[in-house]
Amino acid sequence: MCRDIKLSLNSYGVKVGLKINSAFFYENSDKIIPPFVKIEEYKEETDCLTLSIVKHPQKSTLYFKDELILTIKEFNDETLDAIRDKIHFAIASVSAPHKYHFHAGAVSYKGVGIILPAGSFSGKTTLSKEFISRGATYYSDDFAIVDNKNYLYPSKNPLAIRLPDSSRVYKTADQLNSSNGIEKVEIKIILFTKYSNEGKWNPRKISQAQSIWELCQNFYIQSFLAINPAETLDFLRKFTNDLKMFQSERNEASEVVEWTFGYIDKKFNI
Repeated sequence: MCRDIKLSLNSYGVKVGLKINSAFFYENSDKIIPPFVKIEEYKEETDCLTLSIVKHPQKSTLYFKDELILTIKEFNDETLDAIRDKIHFAIASVSAPHKYHFHAGAVSYKGVGIILPAGSFSGKTTLSKEFISRGATYYSDDFAIVDNKNYLYPSKNPLAIRLPDSSRVYKTADQLNSSNGIEKVEIKIILFTKYSNEGKWNPRKISQAQSIWELCQNFYIQSFLAINPAETLDFLRKFTNDLKMFQSERNEASEVVEWTFGYIDKKFNI
């Protein structure tokens, strides 16, 4: 047991406190704190996470706002991943109404922000990787951080490339000879697409109502709509009001990228 270590976590202006009483977790803070978060000098935050060892060294707990959100019995890489995910969850849960987190790949091309909302095993990483291999700028392969003015923020997380045996290897955009997004970029296109063996990329414009429905399925925090429906729907209506939104199944990721780049060059006169 070590003395309490207190940190402030800042995610693009959204702050939560973090109290740790385990040297193991503090020494591995780079693995448990999401890469889009800055560590700052501690200040008393309204919302606070408490990560502590209780009873014996083989058990630890993570609390958020005095509510137990994770119990840990073994210390390994999976443990650290689970803690990082819960810290992300806590930050996302207090980000609204100024920022929202979606399950989505995210890139930009010639200053046009593009998000790719989809669930797990839908091919988000494959599609994001194809985009950046052809010159797009990388923002995320798993979740998109957006604000209420339609800006996309860099997640700074590496691509989690799934291997045939279902394991993953992590690669940064730099390692893939591509560029990382550094500044926020305005979102102008949403592509709702998922991989299918028999899929064919045949994009069709979809209505604002359909887009809102699809986005609701891909909130990182699914409870937003139930907790504050009026505020959340107001955000989604404003967010989708001027966007170009398309939907289609796909097979080859290259077809999606080629079509998207051509559409941007023509539509936005770039």
